[in-house]
Amino acid sequence: EDIARQGVTDIINLGDVLYGAMDPAGTADLLMGMDIPTVCGNGDRMLVDGSAVLKGTWKYTLSRLSGEHLRWIRSFQKQISSGSMLAFHASPHCDSSYLLWEVRDGSLVRRETASVAEALSPYGATLVLCGHDHVQYTADLGDGALLVNPGSVGLPAYHDDLPVEHSMVSGSPHARYTIIREGGACIEQRAVEYDWHAAAAQAIGNGRPDWAGWLATGLVIPS
Repeated sequence: EDIARQGVTDIINLGDVLYGAMDPAGTADLLMGMDIPTVCGNGDRMLVDGSAVLKGTWKYTLSRLSGEHLRWIRSFQKQISSGSMLAFHASPHCDSSYLLWEVRDGSLVRRETASVAEALSPYGATLVLCGHDHVQYTADLGDGALLVNPGSVGLPAYHDDLPVEHSMVSGSPHARYTIIREGGACIEQRAVEYDWHAAAAQAIGNGRPDWAGWLATGLVIPS
């Protein structure tokens, strides 16, 4: 609804669409009806490639999806390119490796922009779109190139143990996306209010109080 109010007509979904403790089937039905070009995230791939033994939230998500939903996931693209624009989930070569972060002294820290630019230089894109870490971010890569991470609509914080134990936080529970106009001349990072308490309650009902905390606060609070 917020996208429609902004007059946006062209949308790209950067992946990790359904994995979660809320309503994967309802999310799939909504997005399938919108027919949005979608990049395959690691969370999407793992639901359909059969390469991992799924448990916990993965198992819950898969149990709610129909064959039609799974066929739709299989239609996702590894990358989307148009002119000088390149979109992918995590990095151009891997859907589960952080592009914008690296391990230093056992911790995950923001990667230097020059290093990111060097990694992306072989692709020749002047507008790069990526996700995976759920943190809204824009970087000037130099030579007229721009990188945009729109953040996450449905998960504003999380905790993970790969490649090292770490947390990603946006700092508030808003749903986030980014509007790009004039080929990157105007970047508007959106943070949209919604009923995140209802989402948190749904996560608790599905046995995930950790997800409920992330959804309600945009933070990872140690238990």
